[in-house]
This record gives sequence, C-alpha cells and structure tokens, in this order.
Amino acid sequence: MTDNLFNVCVTGDGIGNVQPQEAEEASLVNSTESGREINRDNRVEVESNGIDNEHIADSDGSGPADSGQFGQFGRPETVQVLPANDESDFLQCRQVSSMLRSSPKVVIESLFHDGMWYKGGICFLFGDTGIGKTTLATQIGRDLGYLMPDDYVGYIDFENDDNEFVLRYQKEDGGVIEFPPNFLRFNPNWANASRYLKSSESGKSAYFETYLKQEVKKAVEKTKDLVDYFIVDNVSMLIPDGENTQKATEFMIWLKQLKASYGNQKSFMVLAHTPKVNKYALLDANQMAGSKSFHKYTNTLIGMKRVPDYPEYMYLGELKNRVKEESQEVVVYKRVKDDVLGLHFEELGPCKENLVPNFICSLSDNAHLMPASSQTVYDRKKAVDDKIASMLNDDMTEDEIVAALNLNSRSRVRTVKMHMRKQGMQLLSKIG
Repeated sequence: MTDNLFNVCVTGDGIGNVQPQEAEEASLVNSTESGREINRDNRVEVESNGIDNEHIADSDGSGPADSGQFGQFGRPETVQVLPANDESDFLQCRQVSSMLRSSPKVVIESLFHDGMWYKGGICFLFGDTGIGKTTLATQIGRDLGYLMPDDYVGYIDFENDDNEFVLRYQKEDGGVIEFPPNFLRFNPNWANASRYLKSSESGKSAYFETYLKQEVKKAVEKTKDLVDYFIVDNVSMLIPDGENTQKATEFMIWLKQLKASYGNQKSFMVLAHTPKVNKYALLDANQMAGSKSFHKYTNTLIGMKRVPDYPEYMYLGELKNRVKEESQEVVVYKRVKDDVLGLHFEELGPCKENLVPNFICSLSDNAHLMPASSQTVYDRKKAVDDKIASMLNDDMTEDEIVAALNLNSRSRVRTVKMHMRKQGMQLLSKIG
C-alpha cells in the first residue's frame, strides 16, 4: 500500500510534434544514461527494465490495439507500466484509452427540458424571491413522478410548512390536487432542531449547518433504495453564509461526496436566490446569490426571471451545461391556477431573451399595448402600424382606430391618416 497522493503515468506524446531544426540531428540518436533508455524519436523516457517495446500492454492488460485508433501518428512505441492504484488515494490514475474502451456507453437521460437537469447531475435553479421557484420545482418533481412511475422523487422542503403547501394545491370545493404516489415530501420538524441551536453559544450557526447536512444525508440514506431524484428547497438554509467562498466550496464538495457515495446515481436539484438586480437586465450566472463556487462546480445552472411589466409571466434560461451546448433561447411560462393542476406554470414556448415581451404579446394579440421600456422604437412603431392596417382592412374609421388603440398623440393620428391616404391611393389605382 502506498501513501502517494498521485500515481504518475509517463507516456509517449504520440502527437507528432515537430522539433526545432537545430535538434533534428540529436533526435536520431539513442543514448543510455544512468540506467535510463531515452528514445528521442518518440520523445519518451522509460526505465531500462526489459519492457517489450514491440508489444505494449494497456494498464488493464488488454494488450495492444489496432494502430488505426491512434490516427495518422500511429501508436507510441513505448509506455511505462502504470503503478497500481491504491483505494485510499484521492486521485486515481488510469490510462485514457483503456478507460474509454472498458467503460459502458454513457447515455444522458434528461429530467427536465432537454437536459437542463439530467440524471446523475447536480442542477442549481435560481431566481428572485417570490418568482415561483418552489412552484416550478414542485411541478418538475410531480411530472417526474408521473413520467417515471418506478422511480421516486424526494422534495426536501425548508421553505413551506404543511399549511402553506396545502393552500397551493387545495381546490375551491375543499378537495385537493392529485399527486403521484412516488412523489415524497420531506419537511422539517423544527421542534427537534431547537436544541441544536441552543447547544452551542459560540458558532451556533456553523453547528446548525452541520446538523442540517447530517439530516439531509440521513434522509438520503433512509430512502436510498427508493429515491433517485432529490429537490432541495433551498440552499440558503443549508449554508446561510453562501457569500463565503470557502464555505460554498465545502458545501459543493459535500454535495458531490453525497452523490458519489451512491455511485453517482442520485440526482440533485438545488434552489437558490438572486440578489436585487435591474429588472430589465438579461440573465447572467453571476446574478445567483452567494459565491461563484456554486455555479462553478454544478453540472447545470438554470436562471429564472420575471418578464418586466408582465408579472404573471416568467422565463428560464440555461446558463451552464457540462454535457451539451447551452440553448441560445429561453423558455417562457405563465403562472396559472386551476382545479386540475393547482398552482403551476404553463409552458408557452422558446424565444430569444431580448424578445420575450414581443413573444408574449404575439400570443395575446396585444402588441400595441407593449410597454415602451420593453421594445425598440422600431418594434413599437411596427406593432401599431400592423394593428392600424388590420383595422383599416376591417373598414374602421379614423376615430374608431384612435379610440380603440388609445392613440392620443399627434404622431399616432398622423400615422392613421397616412394609412388612410395609402389605402385611398390603392383604391384609385384599382379603379384606374
């Protein structure tokens, strides 16, 4: 058994690097120095220990592979035998080619919206207070429960007590919204936690954080044979001092260890807040509250934002994804409540983030009411002009158009007259 932190592997570069002209002659010379054989043609240094340079075995003992897999440069002529990995080592060294051939095929299974959160991954979902993160996360968990009836979803809810949760999913007649039986909710018994807050006068916050993480780990362990997907609402409870880079990094290490202890088969979505930002600013990863360590070490990152001047609408943006290219469009939703799904978000479709207000108005046929702050001058003029043209085709008069569109400025009246003159000219042209 070895105490080394690193297992070092020295291999031929095999990449066909061209050496400087002045070193060309030296590259043709093989020399022996201090018991080492230096093969300068391949720029690889190996021990003179009788290794058969013509038949190189991979670290897994599978033997030489076809030279074709190494491309136009061919297989490196010599490879040092790798030392065995010790299970106690943190960093495990493996030959890349051997690892790729021996590993099973990896298939990314999407859990939410085309891989924004995928199976075996850690996802952070952040947004402003009150925007609907809990509503959306509950909806994601419920949908997963229906789509995967053999798997269980666990919602660890530090945000809402039972009464608040019931109010969200209670019908007008007193009935309740249906949830799949494999959707579980973990809610805290704060009475049991009070003694941990009183047990340490100094550093009680850190002590309580440790207690909460232990309880989360215990919940995962208790349901390890049932629950594969966990939603944690939210990170501020587990690590109140999220601005502290060291604490945030330690939390992410803890979360990765928790996932790895179950063979990386557990999936986690963690909800987070965002500080107050300009409501017209585009989504950005740095808007998430806390240290950058959160979004630096997560697998995927989703931003959630209200649509300015349209409080019932919001959209999601994919800001990071380790397994695929991030989408260049956001997904727009509308918050609704009914007796079928309760409080939930209805997906309206994708669009460019800077065109979300236009997209909403195109669905509701209220483009002429779009607020000026959300449009360019061209967009506002075109929306009004298109509406006027449509009304003119319906034989509406100037006064009717001005009243219908609430056009009080002289510029809007002139626009109407311009369209009427244009229509008159077209009519004269047809008569002529």
